[in-house]
Amino acid sequence: MHAESTIQDLRGKLHHARQEKDSAVEAARFATAAKQTIQRTLMVTEAALTTEKAARDRAERALREAQATVNHLQAASAAAAHGVETATAELESERHARRKAETALREALAARVSYTPADPADAPAAPVKRPVGRPRKTPLVPPVQVPVQPAKAWMPPAEEISPKGSGRKTSVGQPKARNLDNQKPVEWWVEGWDRRGR
Repeated sequence: MHAESTIQDLRGKLHHARQEKDSAVEAARFATAAKQTIQRTLMVTEAALTTEKAARDRAERALREAQATVNHLQAASAAAAHGVETATAELESERHARRKAETALREALAARVSYTPADPADAPAAPVKRPVGRPRKTPLVPPVQVPVQPAKAWMPPAEEISPKGSGRKTSVGQPKARNLDNQKPVEWWVEGWDRRGR
C-alpha cells in the first residue's frame, strides 16, 4: 500500500512537472513570438523614422529653395518697381520738355505771324530745303587722254596740166560743177523715164 501511494504520488508530481514544462514551453513560444513582433515593430519604426527623417530633409530643402525663390522674386519686383519709377520720371520729364517746346514753337509762330517788316529786305529768308537721303553714287571714270594732232596749215589745191595739151589747168580732187538750174525732176512713175535725155 505504501509503495502504491508512493507511485501515485510520483505520477502526480510527474504529471504536474509535465504541465509546468508545457506551460513553460508555451510561455517561451509566446515570449519568442512577442520578441519577433517587437523586433518587427522596431524595424518598422526605424524605417518609419528613416522615411520621416528623409521627408523632413526634403521638406527643409524645399523650404530653403522656396525661400531663395521668394527672395529672388522680391529683388526682381523691387528692381522692376524702381525701373517703372525711373521710366515714369523720364516720361514725365519728356512730356514737360515737349510741352515747353510746343509752347515756344507756338510763341515763335505767333511772333512771326504778327511781325510785318517795313523793309522787304528785313523779311526772313525762306527756309532752304536740304536734300533728304543719301547722295547718289557717281561712277568714277578715269579721264581719257586723246592725242592732240597739230592742225595742218591750209594749202591751195595742187594744179596740174590737162593731158590733152590744151594748156588749161584743172584743180586736182575737185569735181566739175553741174548746172542744176536747167535740170527737170525725175518722173520715175512714167514709162521710159530712164531713157529720157539720152
